[in-house]
Amino acid sequence: KIPTERRKPLPPSGGGCDFLIDPEQPAPPERVIWRADVNRFTVLIGRVPARFTAAAPIELRSLPGLSILEKGEDGLHAVMGERETIVHLRIEPDAERWGSILLPFEAPNRTRARTAQWLMARLGGETREPSPESLWDTMSRRSHLHILLRLLDGARVGVPLREMAAVLVDPACAAITSGDWVDSAERKRLRRWLVEAARLVEGGYRTLLGGP
Repeated sequence: KIPTERRKPLPPSGGGCDFLIDPEQPAPPERVIWRADVNRFTVLIGRVPARFTAAAPIELRSLPGLSILEKGEDGLHAVMGERETIVHLRIEPDAERWGSILLPFEAPNRTRARTAQWLMARLGGETREPSPESLWDTMSRRSHLHILLRLLDGARVGVPLREMAAVLVDPACAAITSGDWVDSAERKRLRRWLVEAARLVEGGYRTLLGGP
């Protein structure tokens, strides 16, 4: 069965964080700055290359749907669009004119390259396809990650696995006998999810942010 949200008592929650900023630093209350080297969906905007006099500069004021613009030590951080068209940008500092997209030699870099290509096509009016970032961060994926957080919170405070299965998977799990529960598919599924949740907490979220 597909996990669904149900109006049942929830395991105690310890809260959560989407890790858009460095998790080793305290989150500032009003600023939204992320690690562009970790989030490979971030498009890096650089200065106009030398002697490219015919190249059109990138004017921030002309970018459609620019909703966030924050200044950080590594440049300006911006968010363009929302939902299906969302894309994160980092604009290099100390440049009088911006007019290039930077692709660092990183492994793998196909996610950043694909996002940069989508942005150029979007700005040129050549595509109406959803952004690569929006396709990665789907509602079903968010729902699964939410379930993982709730499962881990419950396990940390000692909520029995069968009780959590009745909330997160199927209410009928509460009626499964102890003998049947040991070999049940629901128990095996939740144990796999616990391993996945622990891996994310221990550092796997960096891969999650980086994209496919």
